[in-house]
Amino acid sequence: MRMSQWRSPRRGVRVGVWTCAVVVAASTLAFADPTSRTVCVTAMGKDGGELSALAPADFTLKEGGKERQIVSVTPLATPLQVALVVENGLTGDNSVRVSMGHLIQHLNGRADVALVTVSQRAVTNVDFTRDGNALIAGINQLGLYSPTQEDNLPEGLYDVAQLLAKRPGDRHVIVTMAIDGQQASAMPAQQILDGIRDSGIALYAITLPGRTVATDVGSLSDQSARSQVLGDGSKQSGGRRQEVPSTMGMPKVMDEFMQELDHQYVITYTLPDGVKPSNRLDVSLKRKDAVLRAPTRIPE
Repeated sequence: MRMSQWRSPRRGVRVGVWTCAVVVAASTLAFADPTSRTVCVTAMGKDGGELSALAPADFTLKEGGKERQIVSVTPLATPLQVALVVENGLTGDNSVRVSMGHLIQHLNGRADVALVTVSQRAVTNVDFTRDGNALIAGINQLGLYSPTQEDNLPEGLYDVAQLLAKRPGDRHVIVTMAIDGQQASAMPAQQILDGIRDSGIALYAITLPGRTVATDVGSLSDQSARSQVLGDGSKQSGGRRQEVPSTMGMPKVMDEFMQELDHQYVITYTLPDGVKPSNRLDVSLKRKDAVLRAPTRIPE
C-alpha cells in the first residue's frame, strides 16, 4: 500500500491520500441551463419520517433577496458523496469509533464514503468507496492519540472541501467530529468559509467543548477560525452542528445526522433573463409538520 501526496495549489500544503481504498465528497449547487439553478436541501417530518408529496408550492425560495420561481422538487437520485473527517486527537476514543461505525453501517453500499483524519494536514486514510468492510478496516488502523486540540482543523476542512468539489453527483457532505474552541489558522476564517461555500458541500459537525490553543501553522491570522468555521460553516451550508458534553453523546447525534441524510431533495428554480446569480439564498417550507435544512450561502 502506498501513499500519494496531493498538493494544494493555494499554499503548497500536502494532503496524504492512501491509494488503496476510496473517500468522500459533497456538492449542492449546479447549473441546469443559463437561467436554471438547482440546490439540495434536507426536508423531513418532525418525527424523522418521510414527507408525502412535496411539491414546488410547499416551498418559498429567495435568491439575493428576491423570490424565484420553483419549477420542481424531486428526491435526490444520485448517491451521496460523504467525507468522514475526524481529528487525530479523537480517533482513540471508543465512542468516536462507534459513531464512525454507525455512519459506515448506515451508508454501506448506498454512498461513496471516504475516511479522513486531520492533524497538521488532512490525510485520506480510506479513499471513496461503498465497501463498508474497507472503511471499518481503516478505522481499526487509526492510531490511539490523546486529545490535544492542536490539530489544524480549519484548513483541513478547507482542503477536504476542495477534494469533494471534484467528485460527481449532486450532494456532497462533510461529517466531522471535532473539538470546538478558539484556534488560530494561517488562513482567515472567512476565506475558509468562502471555500466551503464555493465547493457546494454541506457541513455536519459533532463538537466537544474546547479551549483556546496555540497552533504552529505559520502566520496565525485568525484566532477564531476553528469555532467560526464549525458554527457558520454548518449553518451556511445547510448542514448542522451539534455540541455534546462528552464523546458518549456522539453515537446518538451521528444517528440523527444519518436520518437527515436519508431525506434529501433537489430544488430546481429559475432566474429571470439577465439577472446575475447571487450567493445569498433563503429557502423556507410552508408545512408545519416538517424540518428543513437548506444552505444560506451558495456558489455564484
